Amino acid sequence: MKEKNFVLKAIVEGIIILCLILIAISKRYFEFIWFKFFVVYLVCAMGCLIGIYLIVFKKWDFTFRYRILLPFSFLIFFALLSFIWAYNWYKGFRLVMTFSAGVVPFLFVLLFYQPENSFLRRILFAIAITSTFTGFYGIVQYHHLCETLNKISFDVIGIIPIKNPSAIPMCVLPLDQYGQPSPISTFGLSNFAAEYTIMALPAGFVLLITEKSWKRILAGIFFLTPLYYLLISKNRGGYMGFLFSFAFGIGYMVFKFLKERKVSIIWVAKYGIPSFIAFALFLAFHPSGKSAVSKFLTSFDLNHPTVQTRLHAWKSAFDMIKDHPVLGVGIANYEIYSWKYQTEKLERMTLATNTRVDKTHNEYLQVLSELGIIGFLLFMWLLFEIGRAIFNSISKRENIFYPLAFGMGIVAILVDSFFAFPLQFPATVVHFWIYAGIIVKIDSTKDTLKIAEPLYSFFERIKKPIALSLLSLFFVCVVIFSYLSFNMVDAEWHYRAGQFLKLIPKMRASLKEYNLAQKAEPFNERTYYDRAFVKWKLGDRDGAIKDLKKCLDYVPYFGKARKEYATMLFEVGRQEDALQEFFKSAENHYVARHLIYSYIGIIYMNLGNLKNALDYAREAEKYLPENPSLEDAQALFNMGTIYLSAGMLDEGKRYLEKTIELNPNETGALVNLGAYYLKNGDFKNAVNYLEKAKEKGNNSPHLWYNLGVAYFKSGKKESAREFLMRALSMRPEFMEKIDQDPELQKLIEKEK
Repeated sequence: MKEKNFVLKAIVEGIIILCLILIAISKRYFEFIWFKFFVVYLVCAMGCLIGIYLIVFKKWDFTFRYRILLPFSFLIFFALLSFIWAYNWYKGFRLVMTFSAGVVPFLFVLLFYQPENSFLRRILFAIAITSTFTGFYGIVQYHHLCETLNKISFDVIGIIPIKNPSAIPMCVLPLDQYGQPSPISTFGLSNFAAEYTIMALPAGFVLLITEKSWKRILAGIFFLTPLYYLLISKNRGGYMGFLFSFAFGIGYMVFKFLKERKVSIIWVAKYGIPSFIAFALFLAFHPSGKSAVSKFLTSFDLNHPTVQTRLHAWKSAFDMIKDHPVLGVGIANYEIYSWKYQTEKLERMTLATNTRVDKTHNEYLQVLSELGIIGFLLFMWLLFEIGRAIFNSISKRENIFYPLAFGMGIVAILVDSFFAFPLQFPATVVHFWIYAGIIVKIDSTKDTLKIAEPLYSFFERIKKPIALSLLSLFFVCVVIFSYLSFNMVDAEWHYRAGQFLKLIPKMRASLKEYNLAQKAEPFNERTYYDRAFVKWKLGDRDGAIKDLKKCLDYVPYFGKARKEYATMLFEVGRQEDALQEFFKSAENHYVARHLIYSYIGIIYMNLGNLKNALDYAREAEKYLPENPSLEDAQALFNMGTIYLSAGMLDEGKRYLEKTIELNPNETGALVNLGAYYLKNGDFKNAVNYLEKAKEKGNNSPHLWYNLGVAYFKSGKKESAREFLMRALSMRPEFMEKIDQDPELQKLIEKEK
């Protein structure tokens, strides 16, 4: 009977360990986050079935941990309720999928795990070995040893771990979002790997303390390898989490053992001082150590770009909270409203670094902005219960080392949560909830509140039906989530392929990939956004406009997308619609306000309202950069055109010449400059600019009309007649202008 019970316990433990390991090392082609979730969902589904089997057939006895389940249940219920007032339900749904990868094993641990020391030790070994593997992979990348590793994997071992048509090697060193080579370890970016590492490091540390003989040496490797990777990952939040968690863990051990007289101050100094000196020397003299210190010190530089990004993201969150204090904007909808509340400086910084601040980079502010005061208080209640369990488990248990490892991991990630969003990414969210479940089960304090004892008694009587219902529900959910997450992997794969093919450019192939990405994940706005420009290039203007409209349906405050949507409407002649969209985009797309206002001016000019056109041209001038670049050429062209049409010839000429200086291929500016010289009677320069526009491929009726008039005034009547007739074939209303000049009228009548 004991043997059978051991097997069942081992199966429960195996489910937990599989979740911890697979979320870190599972990989398909590249570092696809949703593939990591996919494999964990499958393990969770298996765990739900095993849980049902244990309750129904093995009469497994368990007790609900009400102190943790009360705030947990209320928080989950309120988060799901926020779908009602959230603008974009799909963002919330994706986050629910993310959380479920952690909360399902969390509940599995609460129901079935029995925290015996031997089981805890095996889990710590599993965590330590996995973090050593991922840390080693990141170190190989960082030190440019990929070729060596690939040679071993292909030539010596003969294993091709990733099979696809391009035979991707085992180890690559990709570029991060800033275009710099970056070790990626387990997440696609070293930032996320560092957050995973600070949760895993205490496992190796505790094993280093508690193991003996050769196992201690092995534990030393398990501790030092991920520690070195953490240092080279250059993650400030990770450094903060590491420092606070180890200060907490080591400080508590020293205090407790000195108080209980298990060790002396001399013993502490004997081991502590040499370790501290060795670590300090590494940080002071080793290149990687010095680099880590340098990165850490930037945490206190308020002018550092990434620190500034966080400060402005936090300001946006506070503004959001001020407007939605009680209920928040809805789960995962900070991203939707971040564009509405972003500051001008934040937009400029994100565009300059090709990043997107769709998270607050502070989990506490994220919860407060999305779930309001109610959700935040529930979240803090949950964290309080986890903290209480940590304190009880290490203060009332004889062997404090194993619970301390899990407690240190939780402390590390909660500190890191002040600077990042680790509870919304794969391994950290899974590890956090499993650690929380284990630490609550280790806590043997009586789990009751006097005021709620009748309620507890009632639930104890019906706990098995409740548990079976929950497990059945979670089984269905994670099976569905596994299917959806695999679709998201496909969507990500095709989306990346579409991005790459667009850059080459191979537009038709790119469109095919985007179509596949959209089919696999139909509610992701970024696919619609990027596909719109491919369709536009291929001439499908209606399709491009529909895609951008769909994107804006999901993210209405995305000012850049709205400006581009308005521009497309303008290009197809939908002037009134474009005008309204430009006004909306000006509300939160600060960087392009000069361009937006210049387009508004052009539309008013086309509609015959020259006064408003001039007003907005002058408004555009206010936002024009001191040193315009190629990106500003269109705004300069629009402003020059407005001034020229208003008879302000010198201002118009100045802006049009600046346009050509920045963008020699802007043929519209050449045509308008030709018109300027035509009005001034300088027919030679008029013909010169107009001919340049013709050579560069301009085929507008304005070009042919102005060229016809310029040649006529230059005495070249045959050429003039040819160009004027071409202009009339494209735009017959030019005849009204020709009728105002008797000589031009005779020229055309002669042709007829």
